[in-house]
Amino acid sequence: MSTALDSGLMRIHRPCTGLLDELPGYAWDPAASDRDEDQPIKRDDHSADALRYVVHSNAHE
Repeated sequence: MSTALDSGLMRIHRPCTGLLDELPGYAWDPAASDRDEDQPIKRDDHSADALRYVVHSNAHE
């Protein structure tokens, strides 16, 4: 997701304030990363999780 945002491939509309507030704090769990697992830190992430599900479910379309 961060690559798509950084490259301009994905944009977030300004009224999506919850998502815009959450994204800067969205981070991966370093302990899970040590185990080669993609596990985000589960805190204040409902909007970011919803975006992640949309991106991953539509990635191959």
